[in-house]
Amino acid sequence: MNKKWTKEMEAYIIVKRSMKVPYKKLLISFNNKFMADASLSDLHQKAFKLGVTKPTAPKPYRKKKTLPVKSPVVVKKTKKVVTGKYSKKEIEILLNCKSVEEAKNSGLNRKESSLVQKYYSLKRKTTKKTTKKKSTVTKKKLNSDSSILFTEKGLDWRDEPATRRQLKYLLSLTNADLGYQERKDMVKVLFGKTTKKEACDGIEAALAALDKQELNPLDKAEEIEEYLKPQQSVSYVAETMWTKEEDFDILCNFYEYSIDEARNHFNTPYSVIASRLESLVDSTEPEHIELLMEASKVIKARKALAAREAKTGFWKRRKLRKQAKKAAKKQAKLDREIAKVEKKLNKLKGE
Repeated sequence: MNKKWTKEMEAYIIVKRSMKVPYKKLLISFNNKFMADASLSDLHQKAFKLGVTKPTAPKPYRKKKTLPVKSPVVVKKTKKVVTGKYSKKEIEILLNCKSVEEAKNSGLNRKESSLVQKYYSLKRKTTKKTTKKKSTVTKKKLNSDSSILFTEKGLDWRDEPATRRQLKYLLSLTNADLGYQERKDMVKVLFGKTTKKEACDGIEAALAALDKQELNPLDKAEEIEEYLKPQQSVSYVAETMWTKEEDFDILCNFYEYSIDEARNHFNTPYSVIASRLESLVDSTEPEHIELLMEASKVIKARKALAAREAKTGFWKRRKLRKQAKKAAKKQAKLDREIAKVEKKLNKLKGE
């Protein structure tokens, strides 16, 4: 404030604050009366110094409350609950208990929860010890021919059924001439009938027999020569059996078929089909070159179609499918109408 505080100013503030005039109104009237530029904070500070920040009012007289006299509480003395490790006597008492309720009512100065926990832990330990002692092997005759060993865990591993892998390996050693499918069928037949012990004995015997067999070098040479001889019959068949349509089919769809599909479609071994494709690709005959060119055009068109379908979205493809269905229905309807008209004409002609 630009002026000094006078007694008139202080008296004015005391009177107005006693009348509960708010500070904002007091500020306006104060500045107008005394031509001052005081702020709210100045008035607050001055009122605080003068002791008129809150209106003082006489406090009402209140009688003192008389509290009722409480009777003295009798505290019962209880035994302290024992904590910590259990003694040997306590453990013996719990071991002699037949149930949890007996353990609770055994008279031990322990918590119920700790008694229950200790009782069950002791019970578990005792059961484990008894099971270890009783791990003796007992025999039970399932059939009159064979006696199977049983333990607490179940069957002995020697008398368990042999796995498929063991049976496959045994058949590959004993019957090397069997094909893949024949071996698979034999495994299905033997699975569940032979035990692991029998399979292991058979494999060991077959390996021992193979070790004993020692072929003469002359016999080996004859076998190698027979294997390396050119198979004239197969090559002759591969050259003569194929028609032009089949060659075109191989060039266009060889990589589209699976091995089984190709074998069933052409009714020939897959190796013969593959060799025919190689001969067509490598040949310099004009007929084969023409076939190759036509097949390349078909494959290119097929790839372009696939690329176009991949680019088009789901809704567009759906629309095209619907349009194709509608066109097929219209064509079928037209064919039926044409067939009806032809029948009527034939009747009129008397045919």
